Amino acid sequence: MFLSETRARAARVVSGLTIAVNATALGLGLAGLGKGLPLNVVLLLALVGNVLLHVAVRKTPLWGGRALTWFWAASMPFLIEEPYVSERTAVAFLLPPALAMVLAGRKTVVATVLLQLPILILRAPTPLASPYLGPTFLVMSGMVVGLLLVAQHLLLGALHEAARTAAGFELISRETTDVVLIRRPTGVEGESEVLFMSPAVAKITGYPPGEVERGAINIYDLVHPEDLPRLSASREEVLAERGASRSVDIRVRHKEGHWLWFQARGTNLLHEPYVGGVVTTLQNITEAREARMRFERELAHQAEHDPLTALPNRRVLQRDLETAFAARSSIAVLFCDLDGFKIVNDSLGHDVGDRLLRSVTARVSAVVDGRGVLYRFGGDEFVVLCPDAAPDTRPVDLAREIMDSLRRPLDLEGREVFVNASIGVAFGAGHEKPDTLIRDADVAMYRAKESGRDRIEVFDDDMRRSARRRHDVEQALRRAVAAEELSVVYQPRFHASTRLVLGFEALVRWTDADLGPVSPTEFVPIAEETGLIIAIGLWVLERAAEQLRVFRARFPGKALSMSVNLSARQLLGEVKISEVVRDVLRRTSIPPASLELEITEGIFVSRAETVVQVLSSLRALGVRLSVDDFGTGYSSLAYLRRFPIDAMKIDRTFITDMVTDRDDATIVRVVIELARALGIRTTAEGVENEDQARMLTELGCDELQGFHLARPMTAEAAEDLLQRTTMVQAIPEKTAAGA
Repeated sequence: MFLSETRARAARVVSGLTIAVNATALGLGLAGLGKGLPLNVVLLLALVGNVLLHVAVRKTPLWGGRALTWFWAASMPFLIEEPYVSERTAVAFLLPPALAMVLAGRKTVVATVLLQLPILILRAPTPLASPYLGPTFLVMSGMVVGLLLVAQHLLLGALHEAARTAAGFELISRETTDVVLIRRPTGVEGESEVLFMSPAVAKITGYPPGEVERGAINIYDLVHPEDLPRLSASREEVLAERGASRSVDIRVRHKEGHWLWFQARGTNLLHEPYVGGVVTTLQNITEAREARMRFERELAHQAEHDPLTALPNRRVLQRDLETAFAARSSIAVLFCDLDGFKIVNDSLGHDVGDRLLRSVTARVSAVVDGRGVLYRFGGDEFVVLCPDAAPDTRPVDLAREIMDSLRRPLDLEGREVFVNASIGVAFGAGHEKPDTLIRDADVAMYRAKESGRDRIEVFDDDMRRSARRRHDVEQALRRAVAAEELSVVYQPRFHASTRLVLGFEALVRWTDADLGPVSPTEFVPIAEETGLIIAIGLWVLERAAEQLRVFRARFPGKALSMSVNLSARQLLGEVKISEVVRDVLRRTSIPPASLELEITEGIFVSRAETVVQVLSSLRALGVRLSVDDFGTGYSSLAYLRRFPIDAMKIDRTFITDMVTDRDDATIVRVVIELARALGIRTTAEGVENEDQARMLTELGCDELQGFHLARPMTAEAAEDLLQRTTMVQAIPEKTAAGA
């Protein structure tokens, strides 16, 4: 119905144009009579005008385009028909005001129909032509006798295109899989008349178009009830504004009962004379929608599951804990950390480490199955949530079974790998938030590690007090570092034979206004874990170097040295430690050899190549390097040959009982002899009595340090000590290039 009406409208318009063309001569005659000219003159002018225009049109380069033509001569408008193509005509006369507008460069011509023919589309002020392409002046005998204007008629072209492509539109709408629906409101609220419904409605809904057009099936009755409000709101927005277009995704029920997803787009074309309705297209997006939903589900799964082990992650753990807390369930949390995983990962590579984690996951999952939920918390840490923790022995029994399962070797593609687990257990009772339960289980796990690893610890009140204390110390330490409230004390190092002062070791101390004196054994590990040790280490290094400069300036005849501890984070941090030390040496002007940097054995266990490079860069500055607490860490003699070491400090654990314990005495003697053979100085720390000092001296130890000789002291006390003693030139000094 819609297409047939469109064809009829186009045909009427084209027919009207033909009538207008045939009436051209009559129009010219009436125009001439209107100006008071005799009829024969009018006809002559019409004839001459036609001839001139034909000649001019065929000579202008614009000829051949789909255009309308006007010719104006002797102050009288002529409208000439091109005899072969009737579409290039228009029934209009350029009156003087309109002509003036054209000559002024206007692109819109105001047209007036002189003959009262049924061609209302050309009534003023309809835009007749755009854009303006002329003018071309006609010259006869050197005089301008006329003006040719050429322009494109928009509406005429649209009418012919509509008539010419009507059949094509009907064919396309029949073949397309999209539904095209054109409806016109009837004036009754909520009701509308179907002007057109494409045949595709049968393919996608199972209902033939005829049923819909006859009203047997209302297309809106097929829309899912949950989608109707959005569809209605979209339709109201479209009807409220000319040309408005809105789209909304809806579900439509197929005749067989299942639901299909469509994107419904409505466009208000009620104002368009050749449409006169709201055009709605329904595009089937079921497959795309389902694919998107699958993709969204996959994204949601990835967001909540570990990609390596496929276990739920800590985000899911947090949500499950909140649910359990809300239900006031009797729950427990097992916090598991693999012992030895880092060594496997560093020595055998990350691929082997990943396979190890997957194997551990499979083994622990088999144990936990049906008794809890296993989550990967991060790295080599796993958490088990036990929803039924009564009686209290159940979670502990489960933890024991997990540990037993991991004690058996894991087969990684023919390679046996052994790992253990340290497990902390915390119960939900007494906890108000999930975060505190996880934190307490973590604290218990660390207690298990500190107690020897491969064991289980249950969180208790003592741990709670320790955790609270640790939190208080950490917060206060952060404030102290920012406010530079730490202090440095200096413990003398003595020549073993002469008991003369060789130098000092700089040690950091801290007394908090609320906590009181805090032992370095308590706050230094916290500083290591939090990264505060980098700022603390730099601050101590600068203070110690400056104090050494003061000591050497006041006691110029004494070759004093200063030892400063470097943490692993300082040594391997983002900021190059060699540049930091170089800057300190430059600002204090102390001899490089008077600065000794102490590092612990643990630094050699990983990133050996990097460590070699860093130590070599420090050694190039001329500073000395010493291994602190020798024998308690890595305990490998290989690094003594590989790394540029100047001195080693024998740990106090071997010194304490060396006088009465033959094994300790043997270890100390072997270490001293080995160091002497390699040209490395030895310092015994923790010397508490004269028997130890005398025995170390007899074994050939180079330096002694401990409470028996001197306790750590302030800079002022150190100056008093130096004034009472004499010095020996025990450490040869050398200047490093560029220091």
